[in-house]
Amino acid sequence: MRVESPTVARTDFSGIILPGAVYRLDAFLATVGWGRAALRRARRNGLRVVRDGRSVFVLADDFVSYLRDVLEKRAAP
Repeated sequence: MRVESPTVARTDFSGIILPGAVYRLDAFLATVGWGRAALRRARRNGLRVVRDGRSVFVLADDFVSYLRDVLEKRAAP
């Protein structure tokens, strides 16, 4: 029997990242409205994630730093 993994509807995210907050990976993805492919791309481009055993977390401050880096790269001539 195949077990389907739960999915998060795109309308279930608030889009608000609170400074200083720590998000479990599934909550982070739901909050920003990203899928796994977007997360992989962001990690390859410098987004830091923290692993503790089987749990994976994203720090809000790391996400904001990542977005600033993306903006700086786009603004560079």
